[in-house]
Amino acid sequence: MKLSMWILAKWLEKYDPHLLIEDGAATISGVRFIKEDQPVFHRDYVYVGHAAEAISDPNFHSAVMLAHGHDFMLITEANTDAEIIINEILAAFEYYNVWEAKLWEASALEDAMQQMIELSDDVFDHPSRIIDMDGRVLAISKKFGPNDVDERWKKTYESGVVDLTNVGTPVITMEGEYLQEWEEIPRRYYTEERGVNYIAATIQSDNENIAAFFVQEHRTTFTPSHCQLAVVFCEVLKTVFRNTENSALRSKSSILMDLLEGGNFDILPERLTGDGITAPLLLLSVRSIRDNTPRIRKGSMMIMIQEFKTANISVVYQEDIVCVISRSGLDVFIRELMRIVNPQYYMIGISLPFEGWDDIPVRYSQAGFAIGSSGRVSGVYDCKDYAFEYLISTISNQNISLQLQHPALITLEMYDREHNTDFYETLRYYIANERSHAETSKAMGIHRNTLMYRIKRICEIIDSDLEDPDERAFISLSYKISERRGGAAIQAGAL
Repeated sequence: MKLSMWILAKWLEKYDPHLLIEDGAATISGVRFIKEDQPVFHRDYVYVGHAAEAISDPNFHSAVMLAHGHDFMLITEANTDAEIIINEILAAFEYYNVWEAKLWEASALEDAMQQMIELSDDVFDHPSRIIDMDGRVLAISKKFGPNDVDERWKKTYESGVVDLTNVGTPVITMEGEYLQEWEEIPRRYYTEERGVNYIAATIQSDNENIAAFFVQEHRTTFTPSHCQLAVVFCEVLKTVFRNTENSALRSKSSILMDLLEGGNFDILPERLTGDGITAPLLLLSVRSIRDNTPRIRKGSMMIMIQEFKTANISVVYQEDIVCVISRSGLDVFIRELMRIVNPQYYMIGISLPFEGWDDIPVRYSQAGFAIGSSGRVSGVYDCKDYAFEYLISTISNQNISLQLQHPALITLEMYDREHNTDFYETLRYYIANERSHAETSKAMGIHRNTLMYRIKRICEIIDSDLEDPDERAFISLSYKISERRGGAAIQAGAL
């Protein structure tokens, strides 16, 4: 791993170095002697030599100088020469490289987070822990027992949950800036009421905070090196969360993605709901009327949607941006959405309301069906306005649809073929016009008496009671299925 002058200063603190560090970036990957005719100082190296070659002050002529960019360190301790310091720097590289390698090895273990914390206890030399967003402790320092820090640490250590007295504590940077929450890059903060300094960083997945890493200052004072080492730790930690199969440690967006793919998870409802997302729910699909919208554009839009005031879980899935919201937030969500898209280029499909997460693929199908009913015209389309058509399409897409058709349709089609009659169409018009003789005869262009004769014969042929509302509903549904399948009743008769 790459070191910084801050990390080296911490490593060399036994020599009580004098520091002049302006940058302190962690870009050092090697060490070099300073040559008298040094042509250039490379940013990848720290250069070590005698201070007399660069400093005119006689008080430092015997000092060893370390230089990296605009950063300098002077070591004036007696009997310390450049060779000793170079060996110390090489030892520092070996120590931190081994530490980083062991972190990566631990990241693949079943108890990865606890192993990583224990590997880092001596590196940070301050009590640390990893917590999820519900305040549960996922891993905690063993070097510091429950009675080694303070009362709050003890409560957290023994209960496995962050002490509630920490909830609501303002997030204040060392510069006095108040933040809404910890940032993703490790940074130093302090608590106003207790004057305790700490380093914290959120772990994000799919633009969502899913965990946090926390190091509390104890006994000695933090230096910028602790934040830089925390950066290395958090980079490895992110891979642990990316690779975990534990739904409780995954982002809500990644879980939604797997549910859309048909995954079956034992997920507590509160894992996906809460934080403003409560049942009944709606699934929305946002789709461009143009084909092949670049994924980067959809990804950017998704990130903007995730930042809406209306709580939502959103992912890019196939050609859509899929969002789950509370039904109560629909109107506000649509208004927010219309502010970031050009309405004339997007179709928005809305599913029927639901509570269970196990039928997410069905809800996605409903939103997609609503969009499909748009004729690729921009606008907002709600599946509840197409519920009957959706039902018909669902049945028609199943192999059992033929078995669900009323036998009257098959009987009448076969009778019409044999006797050159028009009873199949007559019954369809009669049911569609709610058995009105006047409306049916007018629609078909036949005399009323002709219609009455046909209806009498149809009832004799199919042996059905058209006075029964359930029977009529069954026949009407069968006609809808037949129309969608392009003459399915005839195919059924052939069977």
